[in-house]
Amino acid sequence: RWPTPSMAQLAIMSTEAFENFFFDVCTLDYAKMARAEEPLKERFEKADRVRILGPLDTDLSFSIQDLPAVPCVGDRNIPDGELFTAPVKNSAEGVIHFNAPTIYNGKPFDEIRLVFREGRIVEATGSDTKAINAVLDTDEGARYLGEFSMGFNPYIKRAMRDILFDEKICGSIH
Repeated sequence: RWPTPSMAQLAIMSTEAFENFFFDVCTLDYAKMARAEEPLKERFEKADRVRILGPLDTDLSFSIQDLPAVPCVGDRNIPDGELFTAPVKNSAEGVIHFNAPTIYNGKPFDEIRLVFREGRIVEATGSDTKAINAVLDTDEGARYLGEFSMGFNPYIKRAMRDILFDEKICGSIH
């Protein structure tokens, strides 16, 4: 059954607080969100270069030229609230240093820092550098960006180690 107590524990919330949060993020006015997202979609589709400057030493650039932008506004996924596209494969240059924790296959990761050259991750470090690199070495494409997205669900304000929610944090990118 959803939501579960373990989801509340990951979010560091009581079960009752998580239930209230869960219903807020899942029942917001997605039609209104879809209308509000249109200018961002148009901007993405007109853009060539993206540059991300952020906390720590984040300074990453890449191209999204001629790629479609896909709005995520509750028609296929709940909770929702993001707009995504795919960077041109070999265009990423620079560093992204994530300031949000995550979990992959049950293993927590923090302070992930990725260095890109010609689209490929050439250096990856974090709370468990060996495990991060093992994930990135699972297949030929794993060291390339597959998605660039902006999250804007107004009820999701912080990371909670659940990608279904974390990728929609209001004001976030991934």
